[in-house]
Amino acid sequence: MVSGADVEITVRFRDPVGPNSHGDDPTVGRVDIIVGEVDGHLDDPTVDTNPTTRVLQRFTDAEWSRSGDYIVVTATIPALTHNMYVRVRGTDSSELEPLDDGRDEDPWTDLWFYSNPIFLWEGTNDPQVYCVAKASSAGCAPSIGWQGVASASSGFGFWITGDQVLNQQFGIL
Repeated sequence: MVSGADVEITVRFRDPVGPNSHGDDPTVGRVDIIVGEVDGHLDDPTVDTNPTTRVLQRFTDAEWSRSGDYIVVTATIPALTHNMYVRVRGTDSSELEPLDDGRDEDPWTDLWFYSNPIFLWEGTNDPQVYCVAKASSAGCAPSIGWQGVASASSGFGFWITGDQVLNQQFGIL
């Protein structure tokens, strides 16, 4: 991302129609765009908070638009000056932040969803590898790579590759 430039984030998602496997028909009531700065590797694995994390914008059905079956929300990160991550969170609840579930709480009546983070690297449009893998049990050092242009409008595709990974094992790219 160009340093100092505004970054527009558009999220499209579907709210399924009809009952879930429990027989309920929950409806998404709010979507939050969450951002936080990324400053590199943490040496202390017990640190599980980021003091820069914040809700950039909240959307309810009064603020989003529809495109066919999709609900669409758009937010702008003004003047990107740090490496950042973006996550999406949605709920059917009126809670601004998820509260701890009580012992007898019914999980079907308090629904939340989260996306994995998307990283924005200030000063580059190229994809970036966020971490370096350690050697696997087979002594290999897995790596992630890419080929192509990461663009929704590109007609050539974007390939994400994993190399030196254990076969017959699940993983996340």
